[in-house]
Amino acid sequence: MLRSMTRGSGILAFFIIAILANLDGQKPDEPTFRAKVDLLSVAVRVTDCKDNEIHGLTAERFSLYENGIPQKISAFAAEEEPVSMGILLDVSSSMAATGKLDHAKDALSRLIGAMRPEDEMFYLRFHRKIE
Repeated sequence: MLRSMTRGSGILAFFIIAILANLDGQKPDEPTFRAKVDLLSVAVRVTDCKDNEIHGLTAERFSLYENGIPQKISAFAAEEEPVSMGILLDVSSSMAATGKLDHAKDALSRLIGAMRPEDEMFYLRFHRKIE
């Protein structure tokens, strides 16, 4: 009797596995559609030498390269998008002694001043440890 129960359990397990394998909703003869898309969105901000934004540029004014190979620009649109960024500032004595810390703080102040309400930012200072 134990042998027939083991055999019956094995047959039942086989049917359960066969049913679960076909639960993806497709019949074996039903065609499957697959697509591969190689499209990447690249956001850019264009400024002049005084950090003024330049607007009204067209796709013809841009070149896009990947590993030195020119890439086709399939779609081009000018739109305002929110920015998410993280800033890690070295406040060690080597930065302070060379005047780099003052320049970094000035640049950080201008960057924060240019942020819009929908932008996100986090800021961390470090010397020997992150604060």
